Amino acid sequence: MFDKKAVYTIINIYINKFNLAGKNVMKNSSTDFSVFLNKPEPTHKGRLIQQCQKRKISIYMDDSSEISFGVYAMMRSVASEAELERRLNSSKAVTMAFTANVIATISLFIAIAAFVNSLIKA
Repeated sequence: MFDKKAVYTIINIYINKFNLAGKNVMKNSSTDFSVFLNKPEPTHKGRLIQQCQKRKISIYMDDSSEISFGVYAMMRSVASEAELERRLNSSKAVTMAFTANVIATISLFIAIAAFVNSLIKA
């Protein structure tokens, strides 16, 4: 009815899988159920830290006597959510202001060129 070789193969697979031949069956036969779960989404502070690191903003507490980057920065505590959000917003504001100034400078040069062109044709 059953193939003897297949039955022995299945038994050996279960013995190896659950470590039934070993002494500490309970210790080694535990299953990690995290493979069945999705990775948890980062918290709000975790997302802020990722965005700050992407923009190269220091995530550590401010202290004028300490440096915020380097080897010793890892031992400093991370700033609060409000402080991280404030730093991120100020960085975004500086970037947007720089972009607005570049656009204004380009439009100034175009306006000057149009003015000079109208003076030459007149």
